[in-house]
Amino acid sequence: MDSDRIQAQVAGFLAGSATLGAPFDDCDLQRLSLFRGFIVRVKHNNVQKALPLTLRVLAASGLKLPFFVAYAPTYLSTRSAGPLPLDRQVQMLVQHLGAFLHDRADPTSAAAADVLVHEATLWSFRSEPVVLRDARAPRGLSWRGRVAVRRYATDVLGACDALAARRFDPHQHVRAGEHSLLYWRADGSDGVEFFEIDDLTALLVSVAQRRRTVRGVAAQLAAMHAGHFAIPELDDFFDGLAERGFLQPRPAARTASCA
Repeated sequence: MDSDRIQAQVAGFLAGSATLGAPFDDCDLQRLSLFRGFIVRVKHNNVQKALPLTLRVLAASGLKLPFFVAYAPTYLSTRSAGPLPLDRQVQMLVQHLGAFLHDRADPTSAAAADVLVHEATLWSFRSEPVVLRDARAPRGLSWRGRVAVRRYATDVLGACDALAARRFDPHQHVRAGEHSLLYWRADGSDGVEFFEIDDLTALLVSVAQRRRTVRGVAAQLAAMHAGHFAIPELDDFFDGLAERGFLQPRPAARTASCA
């Protein structure tokens, strides 16, 4: 094969539009795959603004280049029609990196996966448009903003603190510890907050996102065999969330539930 055809074949491989055959051997293919992964990694420099700690934990754990080598064919195929918007680039990376880390099933990958979920949640909350809802009292449960609950298997906030300070060491900062975080962006606000919550709060908030009334929440909990919760107890819980600004007040809720 002449040099022009070899160069064209290599260029097509690096661009994701061709595969390599003769005269390339396994060593050639490995070197070119590593180089293609490096190119794709560079093309994700703008993702730093969305997932800076995720990319940092991959580098500290020695997983950054292996991931981009594995991800390169999919990314280049999708990008063949032109550059991808940042939101789409982030969405694809989150999906494929999550699967890559899940398949590895080791403590460092588990910690990296938790950092990924944490940053992806923050990015999702920050990048969506601000919504202003009707302030009138609703009949059921109505959130005064966007809320989400995420369950983690590692000390994700400790890892994020170490990564932000550029002192992350997998041997020191990968620690097991199951817990839940509640993410919150109030209507009309650009800020996103997150709080560590107990298991019961995580359960009730998660169910309340799917069922829009207190009685609906009680029924769902019973169907999940999560225990019996009396309506007045649930009223107290959700009234407490309303007092803290998470839910719209329900002036007639207690009277209706006791009728």
